[in-house]
Amino acid sequence: MESVAPKISLSQSNLTVEWGRSHVQVHVDDAAALAKILEGVGQLVGTEARDDFSFEQHAGVEGSKSASKKRRKSRKNVGDALVIWMSAHPGWHSEEKLLATVIAHRMSDAEPKRALKIALGRKKDEVFVTDGLGNWQLKEDVEMASKVKHLQPSGASEDTSRWDSSSAQEIARARRNLLGV
Repeated sequence: MESVAPKISLSQSNLTVEWGRSHVQVHVDDAAALAKILEGVGQLVGTEARDDFSFEQHAGVEGSKSASKKRRKSRKNVGDALVIWMSAHPGWHSEEKLLATVIAHRMSDAEPKRALKIALGRKKDEVFVTDGLGNWQLKEDVEMASKVKHLQPSGASEDTSRWDSSSAQEIARARRNLLGV
């Protein structure tokens, strides 16, 4: 039998779900309870309930009383997911970019902004480092960059400043010549 997407409609306060040969109609206030019942039936029968489908999301009844009372905490480890993503995308990333990544890749099934803050805060200075301006990077990226810089011959690396390769005596001499000090 082919897998058919459910047809969900909301008319006034009645939620109607048609899926294959099955049909159910329920009041929106009872939708969360029905979802739990169906999940339990699925476990009894031996089929897994799909995590990515919920009646509240598809039917647009997120504002109902039963949906807002109880929220499940995220069981996904956002910190580990961020480490994997940031390893593939090295460099500094703003919190806004990281939040967009958490949302886009569904790294959390809880409040994404809160999950991101907790993940970064728990592993701050162990796994993640910040510049204090809202940008984050993996600590191993910072360590790797410093090792690579020390391993390169002094003439092989591009200087970020014209004074990086100058000695203190050369800088002092240039200051005296330019400023008359």
